[in-house]
Amino acid sequence: MTTAEFALAAVVAPDDLAARAGQALLIEGGNALEAAVATAAVAAVTSPQLNALGGDALWLVRPPSGRVRAIEAVGSTGAKASIRAYRDQGQDTIPRLGPMAAATVPGLVGGLMQALDVARALGGKLPLDLLLSAAIGAARTGVPVSAGEVSRDALLIEQPGFATAFMDDGKPWAVGTMRTADALAATLEQLAHAGLNDFYRGDVAREMAADMERLGVPVTREDLRAFQPRWREPLQVVTQAGTLFAPPPPSQGIAALVGFGIAERLGIDRLDSFAFFHGLIESAKRGIIARDKAFTDFDGIDVDHDGLLTPDALRAQAEALSMERAADMPFEVSWPERAAVIAVTDMTGLTVVLAQSCGTAFGSGCVLPRTGVLLANGATAFSMEERSPFALAPGLRPRTALAPVIATLKGARIVALGASGREAEPQAMAQILARLAAGATVEDACGAPLCAVFRRSKDEPAFVHIDERFDGAIARRLRSAGHEVMETSKIGVADTAALVRAGNRIETVGASAGL
Repeated sequence: MTTAEFALAAVVAPDDLAARAGQALLIEGGNALEAAVATAAVAAVTSPQLNALGGDALWLVRPPSGRVRAIEAVGSTGAKASIRAYRDQGQDTIPRLGPMAAATVPGLVGGLMQALDVARALGGKLPLDLLLSAAIGAARTGVPVSAGEVSRDALLIEQPGFATAFMDDGKPWAVGTMRTADALAATLEQLAHAGLNDFYRGDVAREMAADMERLGVPVTREDLRAFQPRWREPLQVVTQAGTLFAPPPPSQGIAALVGFGIAERLGIDRLDSFAFFHGLIESAKRGIIARDKAFTDFDGIDVDHDGLLTPDALRAQAEALSMERAADMPFEVSWPERAAVIAVTDMTGLTVVLAQSCGTAFGSGCVLPRTGVLLANGATAFSMEERSPFALAPGLRPRTALAPVIATLKGARIVALGASGREAEPQAMAQILARLAAGATVEDACGAPLCAVFRRSKDEPAFVHIDERFDGAIARRLRSAGHEVMETSKIGVADTAALVRAGNRIETVGASAGL
């Protein structure tokens, strides 16, 4: 775990190259949103196992005024994405890889567009070609292959364009090898010249649509043209520790807010105790139930998302929770979603956190040859069962594990936080926030042992996965309370990035750079 401290401004990113790109923009006088755009563009080049221009993103923006807003840059399923069309192609289940896994419009670039609109409204003046210059340079001259990029699914090599983009004569590159991406560099250069809107309505869109049609991707040029990112009001929960914000569905951020809100009302008075972990596990179960209710109704027609976060609702949940016994809960099995988390704060106090992803590692594995764009596997959020609430059909936004969080805690601390990991992700966020609320440093809060309840496969129960450093006595008490406990080196959450600002002291976890 990498930690750092800064005085005026800071950037946290998936890797050093991306963090330094944001730092360079801050030095040039850019604001946090402009720096975040530059960082995000570089991350899409340097960390393809986490994110890509063909993926999606969710943003939280906290200006100095304090009003937090969310940007939803999540693309809908294409016009050709239907159960009948998939069955006509011989598909009985949703494929995880390949052209038919890439059923959604890429939303990430739309998020960059929306962020720049706000950046300019807040005084940002840096030109787009400068914001994209580091990403163009990285794609053109090459970036070192990371250990995370080398560790990959063997089936990816079979996907269109993957071997050309990410393999060396059919074999994985060695860590540290310089990987270039000429087609992607040309795409970024075109966007820098013509504007980001070209990705959806210009030459880049035309080239992408042609490749999609040739490969059998169920997304059309008209689908690209119709895409618009959305401004959303974030969900929030007010607690004694402060106020927490997360994007609304299709994000699973509600799970972190409900879980934290319930746990705070349990009267837990000591960190790293049985009560602390048991209470957070049981609260997390209820947070996941709330998430699943929200997932079935993104627009709130039947489910009152804000109502799940009221003091009365959280208090009732806390009172119904047993502090002695584990509650049964059916868990579905889901693919672990990877994400590049970026957090930036500038000298004015403007703070941004975003998570961008292409789904599972390397997404669909499909790389469009004319543009070098790696496509996400958004189809995996849907079902081939016609009666399912997530039945595949055109024009639907996919559920996503992306769940960045902004919190304003006591002591005038502003927290920007995110990670990768499906069900484990909101649980980790709630545990880290609970530690920060208790006064821990960001290093201690993110570095402490974590636990998370989820299923890895349909053949196993919902284990509470605990860190190998976990106190054995507490693990035994959890088992006595009815929890199925599994010790593991991987609890299902990774790529954690955090930034905590208190006046002119900024603490970070992750690859960081700043002033």
